Amino acid sequence: MGITIPLPSMTMKPNATGHPYPIQIGLQTEEFLQATVFYVIFADMAAGQRVRQTGAIQEIERELLASGIDLKAMNDAWTFLTRYKALFSEFAVQNAPIAMRNHWDWYIRRLGRFVEFGRTKCKGLPFSKYIEKQLPLVGKKEMPLATQLDILRQATGLPLNIDNKFMEAAQEMSLIRNLGLHNRWEVDEVYLKNSPQPGNWAVGEIRLVHATELASWRTALSQLLLGTWTPIAQLFVKAPNYPV
Repeated sequence: MGITIPLPSMTMKPNATGHPYPIQIGLQTEEFLQATVFYVIFADMAAGQRVRQTGAIQEIERELLASGIDLKAMNDAWTFLTRYKALFSEFAVQNAPIAMRNHWDWYIRRLGRFVEFGRTKCKGLPFSKYIEKQLPLVGKKEMPLATQLDILRQATGLPLNIDNKFMEAAQEMSLIRNLGLHNRWEVDEVYLKNSPQPGNWAVGEIRLVHATELASWRTALSQLLLGTWTPIAQLFVKAPNYPV
């Protein structure tokens, strides 16, 4: 049986100041981001404590063999894990930006569809062939967060002001996510050129992620969520129920 995740329950009241749908997807994305960061840090700490227990690794190996893992494959994997320990010891935290950006793209894609819907119900909004073409691509086509927000600004006429420090933090997270997806977290010229925080990284080095960065990125994305769903919900408050 497949898993479905319902949106938070919310009803539209006669005196409401905002449409419920942007609020629903914004709140749920915030919940996923908070859970993701906590889970990554918790799982990383729990795994580290577990394997330090006496006989823990041997017990886990027995369970793996009992589940059908081939002995040679397991021994080979241990060899490779040891060889690349510098990266794999941080693997859980390294993958967090990928999950965080995925949650954002889920949100911004649905927000973009809602804006399309709202534009058909509310007159007098900005129009251009560029926006009509780009709006359906928000969250689908890989694009910088700044571009996503700019498309929404042009489609709604809203300023969608986000503090620059939060935009920079979100951009850094996205660039690291791209390194993880496409370049094994190895720093390249694209990262150094576009990163607002390039630091002392050199081309070819692994861009390690620290737990403290996860917290700052979650804060940044939370500000982007609040800065987009609030004004868009208010703009389209008169729109009918959105077909989820």
